[in-house]
Amino acid sequence: MTVTLRWSALTTRSGLPRPSNLHLGCLWQAGSGAAGGASGVLQELDGLVSAPGRGARRQVLRLGRRDERDGQTLFVDLASLPTFHRFFVYAYGLRGVPPWAQLRAELDVRAASGERLTVRLGAAPDDAPLCVVASFHIVEDDLVIRRENDFDPRTQAEAAARYGWDLEWGPTGTTLVTTG
Repeated sequence: MTVTLRWSALTTRSGLPRPSNLHLGCLWQAGSGAAGGASGVLQELDGLVSAPGRGARRQVLRLGRRDERDGQTLFVDLASLPTFHRFFVYAYGLRGVPPWAQLRAELDVRAASGERLTVRLGAAPDDAPLCVVASFHIVEDDLVIRRENDFDPRTQAEAAARYGWDLEWGPTGTTLVTTG
């Protein structure tokens, strides 16, 4: 399955392309089985771009490269999805508040079977650097997708805590504390 954040291209007054400052992120929480209830975040900040799964080389969640024309995609290995309890996908500004109204961002979820779900981001407050767009929950053997569209004028740490994640964040609240 792919989960892709797309947005309208921005241009300068003279018509030249300009960067959007919009990025895709994901909070994940494993089940209590083989992954031991671990949790984490995937985002370009700190280069955290994949989450472990079953087997030494398997990645259940992997964040793809970002492109102004094509957006940014989260790749989900549905065969290993039972490893997880839930994951939440969010859009954020890497350098402050993105111009949400101009971007007209949307999240496109596509299954290998061809099924598709599109979630359009709604109206954002002027000070919101982050939007929790959708949540994915593993319920028995089913994947339940819920539209959140929750703009939060705070940091990733505060948004994570709001949804029940207990992670150790750095002083800015945007990246995890690394050990080692």
